Formats: sequence, structure tokens, C-alpha cells
Amino acid sequence: MHRIPHRSSLIRNVVMSLAAAAALTGPAMAQTTDAPATEAPAETPAPAPAPAPAQAEPAPAQPQAQAAPAQPEAPRQVVVATHGDWNIVCLNGDKPCIMRQIGKSADGREVMDVSIRRIAAQQTQAGTVEAVLDVRVPLGILLREGLSMQIDSGEAQRAAYSICLGDGCLMREPLPNAVVANLKKGAVAKFGFVAPQNNQPTKFDATISLTGFTAAFNSLEP
Repeated sequence: MHRIPHRSSLIRNVVMSLAAAAALTGPAMAQTTDAPATEAPAETPAPAPAPAPAQAEPAPAQPQAQAAPAQPEAPRQVVVATHGDWNIVCLNGDKPCIMRQIGKSADGREVMDVSIRRIAAQQTQAGTVEAVLDVRVPLGILLREGLSMQIDSGEAQRAAYSICLGDGCLMREPLPNAVVANLKKGAVAKFGFVAPQNNQPTKFDATISLTGFTAAFNSLEP
């Protein structure tokens, strides 16, 4: 008959067996137990790239200064034909034109500019007028003496000056058809004006040739 171990010995053996088992399983459990994962710090978002500096807009182009308008050229007197001693002169070569001659003094100096232009027929006390006579003489003449005109040996006629400008004094008078007829038949026309010389009023004459007068006059248009 077997002897039953003492109760205290039995308990001691059980405790020792449990302790041995715990010693075997403890390290293994420790090795397999995952340590709590360290949470990675949240990534800080990269700062947004600084915006590129705004490029300065080019200044608006300044409007170019407009060139000053060209000044119109002064009209040019163009000789378009010649009849005897008379020239037909037109401004810029365009009609209407005038007939013109330069009067010379006895010593050959050019002292007078004589021109005739046609106009529409007008009735005056002197008869029908279809032309105007312009005579320009130098400054310094005696205005009150007026200007005289004599065709060949006929009677001299006198007219007053109309105006004086920087280039001389002008006598402008209508030319009746009766006077035009005498000019067409004549040889010369003599114009006289008075100017002071040596403190004395002195008469000066300028002669105009009437050669070619008829052809020149008939070529004009109003």
C-alpha cells in the first residue's frame, strides 16, 4: 500500500511546478509582445512657394508728337507764254493769268511793274470795262502827284495810287475798252511819277513797249 504524501508536500510540489512553467513562458511572452508603436510626428506641410514678384507693367507708349503741318508754299508766278514784249504770267501755272511787262527809266533801270488782267464786262461812266490795269512803283514817291499814262503822243491821263505796301505803291484802275483799243494801236506807253530828288519834286518816266499787246490781251481770260 502506497504511502500518501503529506498534504503540505503536495502543495509545495504543485507550486514549484507552476513556478517552473512561469519561468519558461515569461521571456517568450515578453519577446512576442509588440511594444506600442511610436506614432510618427505629423508631417508639417511645406510652406507654399513665395509668389514671384509681379513684373512691372511696361509704361504705355507715349503718343508721338505730331509733326507741325507743313506751311503751304507761296504761289509762284510762272511765265507760260510770251507775245512780243509781254509775258503771260500765271500763279502756279494755273488760269486766270495776267499780261506783264517791266517798265524801265531812261537810264535803263527797272522802276515799274505793269500788269493787266481780264474781268467780266462791266458798265461804267467811262464805258464798258473788261480789264484792270495795275502799276507798281517804288516807295518814296509823292503820293499826291498820282501816276500819269500817255499812249504815244496822245493826251496824258492821271490816276491816284490805291495803296502802298512793303514792296512799293500800287495804282489800280479799270481799263475801259476805248483805252484798250488805243493801246492795241499804239507803239509805246509812257508812265510818269514824281519823287523827291535833292529836296526837289522830280518827275520820272518809264516806257512800256506795246509790241505784242494785242496778242497778249486777246489770250487772257476773265
